Amino acid sequence: MKKTTLVVFLTLFFLISCQKRDRDVFTGERGGEMIIGAISEPTSLNPLYPPLGKSIGVENLIFLSLHGRNAEGKIVPQLAYSWEYSEDFKSITYYLRKDVVWSDGNEVTAEDVKFTFDLIKNPEVSSPLAASVRFIDSVKVINPHKICFYFRKAYADELLDSGITPLPKHILKDLKDIRNATFNTAPIGNGPYILSQWERGKTMELVANEKFYKGKSPIDKVIFWFAPGEDELAFEFLEGNIDLVADVTPSLFEKIKDKEDINLIIKPGHTYTYIGWNLDKPLFKEKNMRLALTYAIDRDKLIKEVLLDLDDIAKGPIPPTSWADDDEL
Repeated sequence: MKKTTLVVFLTLFFLISCQKRDRDVFTGERGGEMIIGAISEPTSLNPLYPPLGKSIGVENLIFLSLHGRNAEGKIVPQLAYSWEYSEDFKSITYYLRKDVVWSDGNEVTAEDVKFTFDLIKNPEVSSPLAASVRFIDSVKVINPHKICFYFRKAYADELLDSGITPLPKHILKDLKDIRNATFNTAPIGNGPYILSQWERGKTMELVANEKFYKGKSPIDKVIFWFAPGEDELAFEFLEGNIDLVADVTPSLFEKIKDKEDINLIIKPGHTYTYIGWNLDKPLFKEKNMRLALTYAIDRDKLIKEVLLDLDDIAKGPIPPTSWADDDEL
């Protein structure tokens, strides 16, 4: 296993929207469409294979996880309406909603959760999520809407590690090669939206899921427009041709921050960026070499000149939105 020494930076969450376009989406009325501009186009919508870089969140509109996060970054119920720890904190029992169905009408059950956990653990599936469940010993279906995760030891991230995004067992159970399945680009989900069209390199269209347990979403259609580059994204946004920018870089922020009719939201992100030293390389096996390289990095200059003062230096590999963040450490 590769080990790393970390040089960590915080990542801010940016959301920029434009009110130039005459759309129902800004009036509070139901219906209409929202166009979201982005540079990063996903290669897959299967939660088993999250993007290596920045995610634009399409999968979160199509799939529900056991729990999610609210606007303040706090963990809140989603597919599971509640959960409880055992007395020794070595298991978590989730209680699932009974009114959630897949977009094809089949009920979402604990069997889907167990099936997805088994996929993540399966080395042939090669999911990057496998590392997140390495301390989960087993998962047991109690009944169709109750499931228990058993851990090898009690530790702080049990809730996060067990909060997986279930996939439909009835669709995927007989597939031999999930990584290359058509499901990854034409998924059956249980979230507020359904993928209706995907033109690679251009647009992705989602329509409101009529079967969503909370009812039909107020916006009928969400369209992701994938820009060829940052300049094109900035131009289309400033022209009012797109409503929202999903992945805002510091340089893009500088280009559009002073324009009128723009709503800008900046919040601490749930992630961090780091520089790591691969201890499998002879150069980095020497502790003093790693320390020297780490101290040689001018993090203040990096943030000022590369990130344009839009990020902060982290205290460690913990984002400020985490419960474990402590200013006194």
